[in-house]
Amino acid sequence: MIDGLNKNFSVLILAAGNSGRMGSLKAFLPFDDTQCFLEKIITEYQSFGISSVFVVLNEKGMVLYKGLKKLKKDVAILNPFPEKERFFSIKTGLENIPEDQAVFLHNVDNPFIETTVLSALLRGYKPGVTVIPVFEGRGGHPVLISPEIAAAIRKEISNKVILKDVLKRFPTVRVPVSDNSILININTEQEYRKYFL
Repeated sequence: MIDGLNKNFSVLILAAGNSGRMGSLKAFLPFDDTQCFLEKIITEYQSFGISSVFVVLNEKGMVLYKGLKKLKKDVAILNPFPEKERFFSIKTGLENIPEDQAVFLHNVDNPFIETTVLSALLRGYKPGVTVIPVFEGRGGHPVLISPEIAAAIRKEISNKVILKDVLKRFPTVRVPVSDNSILININTEQEYRKYFL
């Protein structure tokens, strides 16, 4: 755990998609015998020292979320329009996060987060930038955005904006990491079986 993170950093976990290719909500897929993807991600951030955790879910996800008794100190936010896709979810979540917070943006389809990656992102952080983990030249997730970038996202009127297009307006710090799991996205049953069965 790193002291002092709670005052300046939050995490926004994006989990409002309908998971059409998977067939069931990815947030609640078993990670191991004791926790689902969402529980794993939240636990890692809280162990790292970030208790300001926000999760964007659709209506079905909100119902399942209430059954996760292990989770504490996290905030679930309903996205009533998951069909508006990812950028709308990000905006919806950021509207609930204090404006002075830097924010880790974490997709729920990558549950392999490690504190070594979070530490690397923090080392690269400074005001006004996006910090991206890089493995062998390829950028991955999560990304860490400054309050200035979060403000720019909140101000976007259109929901059809691509996040990358907003991030390009600001400097980017690319941080090399040794963990190739930053590149993994689990979107189909075949991909899930590859890593978990």
